[in-house]
Amino acid sequence: MIKNINKIFETESPVNLVNGLESLVGLLRNVRKANNIDVELFFKEHLKLVNNLKRKESTNLTYSNVKLHHDELVALFEEFKKPLSEQPEPVQDEKNPKAARRKKIDIQPFAPLIEWGVEFSTAAEMELRKETLEKEIEKLEAEKEKCNLKIQRIDAVSDDIAAENMAEYYESQVKTLMENSAEISMIASTDQS
Repeated sequence: MIKNINKIFETESPVNLVNGLESLVGLLRNVRKANNIDVELFFKEHLKLVNNLKRKESTNLTYSNVKLHHDELVALFEEFKKPLSEQPEPVQDEKNPKAARRKKIDIQPFAPLIEWGVEFSTAAEMELRKETLEKEIEKLEAEKEKCNLKIQRIDAVSDDIAAENMAEYYESQVKTLMENSAEISMIASTDQS
């Protein structure tokens, strides 16, 4: 399969195959966009690619990149299932003499690669979303614990105030201050007369 892809890319560039493989390599490299050089490097050696696919884990991927490539691969997967007769005609470029010889390429045999990308990105998306939610839950639990501590402190202060009749004390202090203020005013008026 890898040899066939490399052979096709020597002379042709079927749009859906290029887009599908660039998206797959973007997923594997954890980048937003892969280019034809990235694809060429990934597909250069069959054994390395197979090992990469076998050992790939979602732990070092970012959710936004996985989501982007997942959506691209899902959309393209339908194109890879189509028979040759339903695949788009290659774009002919009059400026490039090689392009005039472009022909339709059957990309159906490469559907398993795209399907692997869809399945892997689906699992990675779920795993990364799960990890994000677990971190959010931990953060909210810590915040809840802080709030519970504040509630306990406020309840303890309220209990202390009730136990010591602090409300009564402060009310009596206001009354005492008012009486003292009236007495000081009376003394001040007597001294001035």
